[in-house]
Amino acid sequence: MPEPARFDELIHPSTRLTLVATLAAADWAEFGYLKERAGLSDSALSKQLTILEEAGYLHTERRLEGSRHRVRARLTDAGRHAYLGHIAALNALEAHLKSPQTGRYCQGDQVTIADICLAGHAAGASYFKADLAPYPTNRQFFFSVDLGY
Repeated sequence: MPEPARFDELIHPSTRLTLVATLAAADWAEFGYLKERAGLSDSALSKQLTILEEAGYLHTERRLEGSRHRVRARLTDAGRHAYLGHIAALNALEAHLKSPQTGRYCQGDQVTIADICLAGHAAGASYFKADLAPYPTNRQFFFSVDLGY
């Protein structure tokens, strides 16, 4: 049964979405790998993992290997459902953007809150050099937005 489409404000920021997407593709992921994928410092990654863990979206495991502490993380069922629902919502938005009544922006030819939300994703997608090929209409919108940098 497909996950119901639901934007999730907690994983909506591009950094957290990158982390959750990375964890969705693996059973466990080591701290160093997540740090590299998300392009974060140790402290920034720790903060993001704590936020997601406190929400029940992931579980971290800390263990001692020799004299080094190792941290790894995995998605919980709640985290996986939130991620799949968020992706379903993005796909639904893509379908809506393709509809004939859509104008230059999400809801016609005037900027709305939907466009403002997408601008944040555009910045994150640009920063992380995300592959937007699966979302051609969103891609078109992202490249029409002046991000100011």
